[in-house]
Amino acid sequence: MDPNTSTESAVDTQVEDVGPCRKKLRVRVPVEDVRAEFEKNYREIAGNVVLPGFRRGKVPRTVIEKKFGREITNEVKQRLIERTFEDAVARHKMQPMGRPELDVEKVVARPDQPLEYEVTLEVRPTFELRRYKGFKAVKPPVFVSDRDVDAALASLARSRANLVPIDGGRLRENDVAICDVSVSRAGTELGRREAAIVPVAEDRLLGWKAPGLKEKLLSRAAGDVVEVEMPFPKTDESEGDATARLEVRDVKAVEIPQPTEEWAKELDFDSLSELRDNLRAQIRVRAEIDAERAVEEAILDQILNETPFDVPESLARNQIEQSASRLQVQLQMDGRPEEEIHRIVADYRDRSLEDMVRAMKKGFVLDHLATLEKIFVTEDEVNEQIEAMARQAKKWPHEVRAELEEQGLLPEVRSEIRERKARATLRTLSEITEAQGTAR
Repeated sequence: MDPNTSTESAVDTQVEDVGPCRKKLRVRVPVEDVRAEFEKNYREIAGNVVLPGFRRGKVPRTVIEKKFGREITNEVKQRLIERTFEDAVARHKMQPMGRPELDVEKVVARPDQPLEYEVTLEVRPTFELRRYKGFKAVKPPVFVSDRDVDAALASLARSRANLVPIDGGRLRENDVAICDVSVSRAGTELGRREAAIVPVAEDRLLGWKAPGLKEKLLSRAAGDVVEVEMPFPKTDESEGDATARLEVRDVKAVEIPQPTEEWAKELDFDSLSELRDNLRAQIRVRAEIDAERAVEEAILDQILNETPFDVPESLARNQIEQSASRLQVQLQMDGRPEEEIHRIVADYRDRSLEDMVRAMKKGFVLDHLATLEKIFVTEDEVNEQIEAMARQAKKWPHEVRAELEEQGLLPEVRSEIRERKARATLRTLSEITEAQGTAR
């Protein structure tokens, strides 16, 4: 007997491997179940519908079929597919990722015949993590140079820049445009942002590459409209380049403050020297995090070399946005400045597909390790993390939680905490030595 064929239910389900992490699920719902579902729907409507000339509950079946037949058929189809698909996935212990491929319109639902459908889905890779303890790695030295502090001070000054009117009112290379932006593809609007700040020099729009945007914006003034083609992720509706339309609302020059003693005091520091010391401490914390991450990546590379498994490129493409959201949460949890978060997430989206596949493999390994080591996340840990993010953003914790929930990122916070705990566990289970070096 085919081990992938289910005999536990009257519903017949068969699973076929059609590629790495890709399954085809065939489902056949017996005619008795289909007929029962039709009858259930007819009874529900008959008991509630009110039609002229008939008392409630006394509308003839033929009248209901004529008036509501199509709606009932669609409802039966939807209910049966949803129920049997979920049951089949659970029965065959599959963990779907992404959106299943199913043409619902081609599925036929009739009370006198079985309901049959095929669905193709991508699933989490299965593999055995034979070894994840005892690996060796060298931790890079952590140094903070005066040049690092100078760069951080310049970045802080840019983040505190003022936008001032432009003499002549036309955009130059280092200016910014205040634009109402709409992005569409194949006639479908994918998103809209009002009063977006668009730096002329970056050739980027809302974090995405927008080749040629700088050239189109130069010398433009308030009231002008420009359009630019830009690569954009595949959506359920369409794929291919998108068109961004920018209505220039205003044009501004960027006035960056000079790091002076007076400016440092405006930021609540006693002196410029104290501000530099504060930045040096922040850089050291981030450098320590980066050094630990380098150790973890080196260990994970060794684990992957001993634990081969496939992750299809199509799955990686579908996960790019979700991974970018995870990275955004991670950087927010690290307390990185908003400008830096924007740049890092934008660069992440531009990574090669090969890099994305390898990053996903490391994520699967860490998830497997967390399961083996019984690592879980408590609600107290989530609350503590939100409080830390709130302190960094100078907001109330309930405001940060509301923002995360609105953006659908709260599950990402939990996932990121679990992954961090898994990474910390991986370090404790490894042999780590510190590299010797000299300050830059």
